[in-house]
Amino acid sequence: MANLDPQAEKETAYDKNNPKKNLWIWGCGGSIVAVCVVLGLALGFLFYTSAQPPLLDGKYSIPTTVKQGDNFDFVITMTNPTTKTVFVKHIVLSDTTAPQTLPYILDGAIILSTEPEMNYEIYDTNSFQYAYFQDIDPGETQTVTFHMQAKKEGVFSEDVSVYTDNLLHADGLYFYAIKIEITP
Repeated sequence: MANLDPQAEKETAYDKNNPKKNLWIWGCGGSIVAVCVVLGLALGFLFYTSAQPPLLDGKYSIPTTVKQGDNFDFVITMTNPTTKTVFVKHIVLSDTTAPQTLPYILDGAIILSTEPEMNYEIYDTNSFQYAYFQDIDPGETQTVTFHMQAKKEGVFSEDVSVYTDNLLHADGLYFYAIKIEITP
């Protein structure tokens, strides 16, 4: 084994008496451990939630074509396929599909009433958030109906998001780019 000269040996040796060097080593090591823990927790959470069954199954029904002035129903059906009760907080009607190539459905139609009756608030420019606040028991199916009237001719699009109170899932249910044509 080759021997280093005394000066080189002094420079490469770990100096136990240098507090700045010790602090730097502990700081780097602690930072690496903290980053690994955070990444591990984030990946574990993602794998756990992706392995969970969906909280809600669902479908929607809306006529593909209606005449201007006619009434129609937009129906959302939600089924709980899990073994636990799911609490549905909100149903949001919006135009979030990007890029938005069609006008928002509420530009061409109005909501006359909802069944069950729900309060709503304007969520942003073209989004309405309806307060559903209902439990859906395991195996149970519930229906929400938006009674609407066609006002303006054209082809319109709608996105629907159903939000639950379960923090381990991003949300409950989505329907994208629902289309309807309103004819003269």
